[in-house]
Amino acid sequence: MPPRVNGLIAALEKGDVAFGAWLQNGDFSAARRAGDSSADFVIVDMEHTGFGFTELGHTLQWLISRRTSHLRPAPASPIVRTPVTAEDRAAWVHKQTLDYGAMGLLLAQASRPEDVREVVRSMRYPRPEDDGPAGRRGALPGTAMRYLGLDSHEEYFARADLWPLNPHGELMLVLLVESLQAWQNIDELVAEPGVGAVLWGPGDGLVSLGIHTFDVADPVLDPYRAAVVASCKAAGIPVGNPAATDLQRAIDEGFDFISTPDWDEARITEARAYASARRKG
Repeated sequence: MPPRVNGLIAALEKGDVAFGAWLQNGDFSAARRAGDSSADFVIVDMEHTGFGFTELGHTLQWLISRRTSHLRPAPASPIVRTPVTAEDRAAWVHKQTLDYGAMGLLLAQASRPEDVREVVRSMRYPRPEDDGPAGRRGALPGTAMRYLGLDSHEEYFARADLWPLNPHGELMLVLLVESLQAWQNIDELVAEPGVGAVLWGPGDGLVSLGIHTFDVADPVLDPYRAAVVASCKAAGIPVGNPAATDLQRAIDEGFDFISTPDWDEARITEARAYASARRKG
């Protein structure tokens, strides 16, 4: 197989803890900093601010650095949080986001398996020989091919599928589980074919509990977070922490990928070493 393009998938396949950044769509300065970093992935947020495909195209381009553009996997591989929730079933948003070159989608408010199933279909091309969830993504892959650095339509179609449903796929569906309903349904959600990972969502999760402090470190969340991590581990699905300030604690709790609110290269280097030693130990 050719080298991986998706940095998040590459790290997870090796058993490493992946580290990433988080930025708002249209924040070109933040995109440039992420592109120059050692981040395995970056979450580009279009949900609350910055919805616009033109801005997305520019943001993805600013993630590309001449210093690192030759590397495989691609540093700061973009996972885009779309502005629609799972139950909106807006297949056209998912299609256009992927057509710009996103290497994955972060699906907000994922709480019902039937909604997740429809998003999986929207991210996959029709494959008559495939017995997995039938795809219905429309085909115009030129921009995405260029962004992923692929030369032929054949190669793009072969790799533009969901990992790990397709072991050779370079696209990921990451479920943002951010409500009491999602936490109660977590076993069903991670059992859906096509789900690549889960991201813990404490902010909206607190609101779903009727708590409006937005204190994402509130101890009331601890048992829910532990249950989500345990369910993902049991299902073999990677689980992520969206904004860890205590990286060692997030690693100790079993998170497989972690994004940080403020990227610090020295701090991330220490965290990588700590995670490697802990997993080998």
